[in-house]
Amino acid sequence: MHYCKHYKLIASLHGLPRLNYEQTRRLLNIISIESRINELEQHEALFTDQKALWKRKEALKETLFQLTKLEAPYRLLDEMIELSQSD
Repeated sequence: MHYCKHYKLIASLHGLPRLNYEQTRRLLNIISIESRINELEQHEALFTDQKALWKRKEALKETLFQLTKLEAPYRLLDEMIELSQSD
């Protein structure tokens, strides 16, 4: 959950960044997906169908990759701020 932790730190130190609608949606999707992956990993032992669990986690990780391209959290946030200002 390194994106969530980074954004939480930035928000507590500097307040929320000014993002346009598209980048706000992107940020919220990243946070949501990271939270879902974390939840699945924490409760992994409760799932009887491990193959289905693995598929779901991989699908979420792929979506997260599409949103972040595995960019470092600080670089991604800088990019999102820059894209918001160019509108």
